[in-house]
Amino acid sequence: MSSKQQKTTGQEPGLGGAEAARLSRSRNLPRLGGSVGVMHLVEHLNSSNQQVRERALFELAKLGDGRALDGLLEIMRSERDDRARDRAIRALGLLGDPRAVHPLIEYTMGEVLKAPKQIAAVALGRICEAHPEIVDGVVSHLLDRLSTHHHRVALMLGEIGDIRAVEPLAARLDAARFYYDGTYVIAALGILGKRHADAAPRILDALWRYRCRFGVVRELVDAFLVIGLQHESFAGPVVQALEEMLLDQSQGASGLRLWAHAAAARALGEIGARHTSITPQVVDILIAGLGHTDPLFLESVALALGGIDDDRASGALQEAFKLYRDDLGACLAKAMGRKGLIGPLLDAMASNAGLRSAAAEGLGASGDLRTVEPLIGLLTSEDFITRREAAKALGLLRDPRAVQPLIGVLSDGRKEVRRAAAEALGKIEKAHPGTAEPAVPDLIPLLHDETRSVREATAKTLERIQTDEAHEAVWQWRFPDAHKGA
Repeated sequence: MSSKQQKTTGQEPGLGGAEAARLSRSRNLPRLGGSVGVMHLVEHLNSSNQQVRERALFELAKLGDGRALDGLLEIMRSERDDRARDRAIRALGLLGDPRAVHPLIEYTMGEVLKAPKQIAAVALGRICEAHPEIVDGVVSHLLDRLSTHHHRVALMLGEIGDIRAVEPLAARLDAARFYYDGTYVIAALGILGKRHADAAPRILDALWRYRCRFGVVRELVDAFLVIGLQHESFAGPVVQALEEMLLDQSQGASGLRLWAHAAAARALGEIGARHTSITPQVVDILIAGLGHTDPLFLESVALALGGIDDDRASGALQEAFKLYRDDLGACLAKAMGRKGLIGPLLDAMASNAGLRSAAAEGLGASGDLRTVEPLIGLLTSEDFITRREAAKALGLLRDPRAVQPLIGVLSDGRKEVRRAAAEALGKIEKAHPGTAEPAVPDLIPLLHDETRSVREATAKTLERIQTDEAHEAVWQWRFPDAHKGA
């Protein structure tokens, strides 16, 4: 690795000396069940260092300690930084304190928001799940406000998941005057339909009536899909509905509508692969879609053909694969991988430099471990994109045989390859704990890489590797001053 890559200017901002060191020690004690660790965290709630205060709050929230509540609510209400605010909201969900319910509702309802915050609704749903005794009151309160804040209320009712919300939301969808009036309601109904099979017929009926009035929108496709995937008994009607949505596209569509039709194509492939076959007429439309001029639609029909059981799809994908490069070629290759067309992808790697990167991505998507050795060979390609995609594919395959070869490219001259190798090692470690431990000495220098994305990917992988050396390296990188005053 070059001296430039070893710059220490890429380190994260540190905490203050001894204070950070104490927090470093105390944050591990609660995991062992020690009350001393909790007391250390509580002490840090009064720290003059904002980083220390926030870390102590989040650690206490993970432990379910109610002393974190007030501080987290303050961050949610007043913090200007979106990321810090979102972290506090997630922590409130982890804390699970019912006292956070009303503040979360008011935050979601707040006029300050340009759009409803999904993250706050998710936190509210987690709290209600942990405390079923409060659900009746929360649902009743939200339904009372449905007429005046239906977008925001629908978001929360969906995450809470109570079946009593189905009829009011379905009625609200029936009353929609414009297509955008129903988008959040549709999303909520999809979640409710996934959770409650008994409510699925009413929900599907309301969704279909909306489609007949306003056409196809992306949220509608997603709602049909989650219900069809969750409940096999409704897969047939859902496939029929999705097919009709796609048939609409054959009459012509553009702009936002085309996005929705592309989603319908992709959904057909996903649900058709699991539950039922697709009609020949729709297969013909999907194959014709491989020649579409819109990249989004082409990508969607390719993935759909990769998921359905039809012999014509294999030949059509292989022919289209020869015509495209870059992202579209990669998409077609992934579809081929899903169908198990390994031979043509290996041939492309050996004989067609323009398709080599796309083929590597398709092999990774295939899940076929026979492709591990050919992908390892691509790590030494002269083309850095091919090296990057080979590393990504090996990460998807999660085979321990790739560990040593990936270690070898951690010092690659291209930042994209270094990042892909670090991420791939993390995925292999997650699937096979302990197998990436030999990479620790080579990963640690990347914590000081000149590129932030490489540093962050490396830290994430080291945190996943359960060794003292890996964890200590990450802590010193995040808080470089932590041990100076300890």
